[in-house]
Amino acid sequence: MNDIINLRGLTVTEIEQNEAGDYGIYVAAEKPPMFCPKCYEMGAKLYRFGSKRQRFMDLPIHGQPVVIVFHRQWSQCRGCGHTFWEPAEALDDKRSMTGRLVNYLRKKVVDRQFGFTGVAREVGILEKTARDVFDDYKQELEARFIPKCPRYLGIDEVHVRKRPRAVLVDIENRTLVDMVPDRTKPVFWPYMQR
Repeated sequence: MNDIINLRGLTVTEIEQNEAGDYGIYVAAEKPPMFCPKCYEMGAKLYRFGSKRQRFMDLPIHGQPVVIVFHRQWSQCRGCGHTFWEPAEALDDKRSMTGRLVNYLRKKVVDRQFGFTGVAREVGILEKTARDVFDDYKQELEARFIPKCPRYLGIDEVHVRKRPRAVLVDIENRTLVDMVPDRTKPVFWPYMQR
């Protein structure tokens, strides 16, 4: 039964399918936490502090949306007093979805296989959530991007959606360096100084 989701550290306890065909997969952690993530004190000083059922979206199965319901344990360290959720590395820290669903959304939108609406409908999430995942990915890529200064920089303009934009090209290698959203001096000059 575990093979249906193949998420490390989680064990399937129950599988449901509703009238619409959506899957609900109930999971629990394979092992209780062994140490406190704050002070790294081992097992004996940890005690259960309560639990909660958390819902996470996952990749579709048979073309139907999948919700993973994780009966997650809340623990407290008696040594330092820190409380924490049972860890699950397969789940995304920022959103209520699995890490592999986040990667799937990024890939689908970047490859332009679907728009935000299409991919959101496919996996059973809101379009805004798909946009947010992509925006985070875009910011991640922009933070890692280190532009190389070309020997010969060409500056031109192009009209996109009836608005003029500044275009910077590497003339020697015939490649696009960047496109600035506006070609006016108040926008373009700070960009060039940066």
